Amino acid sequence: MTIENTRSDDRSRSLTARELLLVCLGFTAATVALFHPVFSDPWSLRYESTGRGAAMTGPDINLTQWILSWDWHTLSSGSLDLFRANIFHPAPASLAASEHMLGYLPVFGPVLGITGNGVFAFQMHLLMCFALTGVAIYALLLHWGAGRSSALLAAAAFVYGPTIQGFAAHSHLIGVYYLPLAIISFDRTLGSERTEREARVGWAVLFGVALLLQMLCSYYLAFMTVFALATYGFAALWVRRGRVPIRGVMMLAATSIAALVIFAVISLPYIRSETAGLIPSYRGTGRIILYGSGLWKQYWRGGPFYLGMVMPVLCLGAIGWSRFGAASVRWAALGMAAIAGVSYVLGLGPELRISGERWTLPYAWALDVVPGFSAMRVPRRFSIFVSLAVCCLGGLGIECLMQRTRLGSTARAALVGVVSLFVAWDYDVLGLEHVANRPPLGDQLPPIYRTIATLPVGPLLELPVGGVGVHPLADSARESERTVISAEHWFPLLNGYSGYAPPSYEVAVAMTQVLPDPTTLRLLRRSTGLRYILVHTDEMRPVAVEPWRNPHGLVAVARAGGDWLFEVEKHVEADLIPLFLDGSATKTIAGTPVEILPESGRRAHIEFVDRPSDPVTSRSILPLYLRVTNDSDTIWPGLAKDPDLAVMVACRWLRKPTKEAPLVGRPMRGPSLGRLPRDLKPGESVEVGLRCFVPMGRGDHELTVEVRQGEHVFPRSLGSTTIELKARSFGRPTLG
Repeated sequence: MTIENTRSDDRSRSLTARELLLVCLGFTAATVALFHPVFSDPWSLRYESTGRGAAMTGPDINLTQWILSWDWHTLSSGSLDLFRANIFHPAPASLAASEHMLGYLPVFGPVLGITGNGVFAFQMHLLMCFALTGVAIYALLLHWGAGRSSALLAAAAFVYGPTIQGFAAHSHLIGVYYLPLAIISFDRTLGSERTEREARVGWAVLFGVALLLQMLCSYYLAFMTVFALATYGFAALWVRRGRVPIRGVMMLAATSIAALVIFAVISLPYIRSETAGLIPSYRGTGRIILYGSGLWKQYWRGGPFYLGMVMPVLCLGAIGWSRFGAASVRWAALGMAAIAGVSYVLGLGPELRISGERWTLPYAWALDVVPGFSAMRVPRRFSIFVSLAVCCLGGLGIECLMQRTRLGSTARAALVGVVSLFVAWDYDVLGLEHVANRPPLGDQLPPIYRTIATLPVGPLLELPVGGVGVHPLADSARESERTVISAEHWFPLLNGYSGYAPPSYEVAVAMTQVLPDPTTLRLLRRSTGLRYILVHTDEMRPVAVEPWRNPHGLVAVARAGGDWLFEVEKHVEADLIPLFLDGSATKTIAGTPVEILPESGRRAHIEFVDRPSDPVTSRSILPLYLRVTNDSDTIWPGLAKDPDLAVMVACRWLRKPTKEAPLVGRPMRGPSLGRLPRDLKPGESVEVGLRCFVPMGRGDHELTVEVRQGEHVFPRSLGSTTIELKARSFGRPTLG
């Protein structure tokens, strides 16, 4: 089989299936070698991170593997209820709390279906992200008229460059192998001298399919791809102005619209979630600028957004590609330069601050015009397409250099070899350290989960569960591990790890703090249909384990070491699920009115169950155990789903005032809030766990713990205690 144009003036290189296979095998072997020891045992060993720590590690990898496994499990069983995933039960459309990644299913799904090993399927998915992307870029450069050595250089520079390496743990961002195929199909459809109707229609259809699959890989890639192809299309029409094949443009428009319509239909659960406020809108410039405006600053050697010194210089050689004798696509260089420029500007976020002045950028326009665009949290991920365009331009540039100097084949190979060495040194390819681990799956799966897989299916809760409002890195490893393990049994799981958690999950987690309290257990059963509870006693404080030795309302099913499995007595019906999921409910599931409390209802008392240790390390997470008493005459709506109406416990830090540093602390949202495990009646007390995020600094600080409802702070709270902070280097927060 040979893929080539039928035009008499076509200068694109012919490409056979055998050559594609050999190139794919070459990239596969190179990836295995460069990522050692990641793929040394793909059956049980899984990629973790690069030594630089440029990417998020285990939790997001667990999430990716679970999403792809859920996709295949659902679709292969013939079910169309894809988004009702098994986490955050009983919340509907829980898959919409993160990406669906359907575009990767053609690679991941068959491997999982044949082997039944999720780790192996994930490893093959990651491996193919590198290998297939390299093959696709190689084919694209040959299609444009570049030589094989130049095409290999461009493909390898992108695949093994710091940008893709930095995002390797987020594998849903690096599989861009459909985009080059879409560009090739675009160019072929616009071939004005083509006379074969079927061939042109075929290329237009292939363009639509490639566009759809690339968008289905990731919503980040979807927006990037649409902007990139629109930019490339404008460049093509500009170069061919006055000679635009109307019929080809109409076919491309038709297949594009069809792909976008299908994509929009699949995205309806996300649109509903964003409309309901479950997916936040990042329209505020502050947080976006925090992530986005650093793109233009982060060009130090070896950084994840480093474009290098060699490839940008080679880009200059691509100037005049349309007049170059070997060019088969005259607008290729202009199109890729436009993609690089547009992606770079969008990566800066909605505004740029220069010398104190704010400059509004096109990203701000896209926030208002493009549906769903405001859900993008990290604009600088557009750097992926900046790197792609620069590497492609570098390949065209060195091809121009070799053709214009009329080098022979041996001299060309030697030149590309020398340049490749410089690029490898520039990108520090051989200096990267890769980390792999053995997740508790397959042969490493704890025995208790094999027991669960033999039981009748029912909602499952695993304890202890992460606290509500805790810093996302505090419990993400544990919860993401339970999420990916659920693929071994597919029981509905009250636990979960994803991009966002539904409000019902926060209420359920709060209630677990006082389990196995019979009243709370009954309420949780009525609200979720809970059937099984798996208690990991090895992960709990000894004082918290004691009530589980003979819990009321639970039947012991199995024990395996520190893992104790119970079944909830079935006589209680799950009649509160609709109320539990109703975000607009005026009452909690316990019947307490959800409203702002009067002044007489804002009296509280707090005391430490265990006083915090002194000193604590900055940027750690300090566990606090408190006893909260309702000293008012009003029931507190602790189980309200709206965090501004729920009564919570909060902590805040103040640096001890001095003449040199008079600093006023503010209550820290998110990691410094803890929910009550139930609605609290007047005179009633309850123990609450609170994870308090420790700020940067050193020296004596005052830790203040208080009860609050939204912005209303209750008087007669604990007050403050002095704690010394020890400074630590920057890095991920740790549990103190």
